[in-house]
Amino acid sequence: LQKAIERLTKEAADATKAKEAALADAERRKKAEEKERAECARLKGLLKEEKEESDAVQKKLIAEVKDLKIQLEAALKDVERLEGANKTLSERVSHLERELKSARGGQGEQAA
Repeated sequence: LQKAIERLTKEAADATKAKEAALADAERRKKAEEKERAECARLKGLLKEEKEESDAVQKKLIAEVKDLKIQLEAALKDVERLEGANKTLSERVSHLERELKSARGGQGEQAA
C-alpha cells in the first residue's frame, strides 16, 4: 500500500509539473500572440498613413497634370496663332518684294 501511495504521489507530482509546464507554455504563446497582434496593429496604422499620404500625393499630381494640360493647350493655341501670324507676314513680305521688284522694273524702264 505504501508503494502504491508513493507511486500515486509521484504520478501526481509529475502531473502537476506537466500542468505547470503546459500553463507556462500557454502563457508564452499568449504573450507572443499579443505581441504579434500589437505589431499587426502598428503595421496597419503605418499602412493606413502610407495610403493616406499616397492618396494625397496622387491628388496633387493629378491637379498638376491638369494644370500642365491647360498650359500646354494654351501654348499650342499660341503656336497656332504665331504660325498664322508668320504665314500672314510671309505673304505680306512676298507681296512687298513683288511690289518692290515691280517698282524697280518700272524705274529701270523710265531711266532708259
